[in-house]
Amino acid sequence: MNLRFGRARNGWLPTTLELDGGETLSFYVSYLPYDFVSELVAALAGVLDGPGEHVARICEEPTEHAWRFRAFDPSAVILEIITFHDVRERRGNVVARAWGSPMDVVLPLWRGLRELASRAGAEGWHKHWSEPFPADALDRLTERIEAARA
Repeated sequence: MNLRFGRARNGWLPTTLELDGGETLSFYVSYLPYDFVSELVAALAGVLDGPGEHVARICEEPTEHAWRFRAFDPSAVILEIITFHDVRERRGNVVARAWGSPMDVVLPLWRGLRELASRAGAEGWHKHWSEPFPADALDRLTERIEAARA
């Protein structure tokens, strides 16, 4: 799995998720009404906490997506990408799935976030996104990942 972010511009963030089977999903993330980047950092931290469900939401106006992480036990996580074509829908369509150990799922997404963080300041993140970059939360996630890998 591989997560890549383009350059944030005028409230939009191009985002590409490549799954291990070769499937590629592209999103143009709006900065309203959700802060996908902060939600993704929090969801990955939640996955490392153990069993539970954590969601990061994307709005593409009007289509929405939920990246739902479901950890059933300390060794297994499923990531489902769910698309809602109408925000009033209670059920969306699962358009992609990935699974593995928590680190199998978290590491490639964390790497994408770290790459984005490395250029957020230089690219003027604060001018193009409504929320500040979640640097502190990403640093805490990084510390947890590095401790788990040691």
